[in-house]
Amino acid sequence: MARRTMARSLGGLILGAALLALASGCGAAVDPWGPKTGKKRVVASIVPLHCFAALVAGEDADVRCLLATKGPHDFQPSAHDARLVAGADLFIINGLGLEEFLESLIRSAGNRRLKVVKTGDRIPLSLLKQSDGTPHYHGDKLVTHKGTDPHVWLGVPQAICQVEAIRDALCELDPQHAEGYQQRASALIERLRKVQEENKDFPPLGGGLVTFHNSFQYFGESFGIPIAGAIRGLRGELISEAELIQQAREFRMKGVKLIGVEPQYPKQVAENLARSMGGGVQVIELDPIETGPQTSDREFYVDPEWYFRRLQQNLDNIRQAAARLTAEASP
Repeated sequence: MARRTMARSLGGLILGAALLALASGCGAAVDPWGPKTGKKRVVASIVPLHCFAALVAGEDADVRCLLATKGPHDFQPSAHDARLVAGADLFIINGLGLEEFLESLIRSAGNRRLKVVKTGDRIPLSLLKQSDGTPHYHGDKLVTHKGTDPHVWLGVPQAICQVEAIRDALCELDPQHAEGYQQRASALIERLRKVQEENKDFPPLGGGLVTFHNSFQYFGESFGIPIAGAIRGLRGELISEAELIQQAREFRMKGVKLIGVEPQYPKQVAENLARSMGGGVQVIELDPIETGPQTSDREFYVDPEWYFRRLQQNLDNIRQAAARLTAEASP
């Protein structure tokens, strides 16, 4: 708790310094929005929401992504980020405890016309899952998700609710283009349903899938993929030998043959765990889609197709691994 409080205090100091720079240097500062176009300006907090919002908005609104290349646990706001929020009409966020740092950013940006929409609030309680509360590391930062699991964009029914929230917010903000927003949202919802329908029958996965951290509950339920657990005690590339042996024993007893590791982090620990579990365990890449590509031609922007490309890649990686497991098990 002390570490968390210290981190928040530090974040507040950094944000305060950023906003001071914004106030003192506004005359020479570069506007992240560029020239005025007359379109409504929309900011999404994380990449999947940016992709949803951009696909619903089409050419009728200008959509930007605050955390295009950094995850919500690694983000430290700058004066330039504050300018982006200060110039926006609508801020689309996930909520559910994922973006705690945004409250002070929004409050300090001083944008009285800004409307904030928490898309997670649109999801019925029956579709939400609880986090196991196990602390885990993002790099060197200890993170604990208590209460609701916030990784809702990885589940199809939950993502559809988020798209509906974005659609309604855009229609309210810009009724002149409401028909276009509604049509594009309907097409996006059908696309999500089609992905789910086409990827719900996987070959057997033995004892299920182990993930890098506990963020794939909604994904697993949407596509009928059993989640056996998550790698615990990870800090950067470090895990104690005792913890490694214990987890290897637990997962081996469950019959686990598949470990997913996030592309943003090293595979070494997952590979060590696979070797400790014995032969036949495969390590594959699974992207939680919190971030976009590390290089981009446009600031605060990610190709809206990124979400679907990464989602399908996750599914293809699992399907290919499952097929290999089935082939290896055949006499």
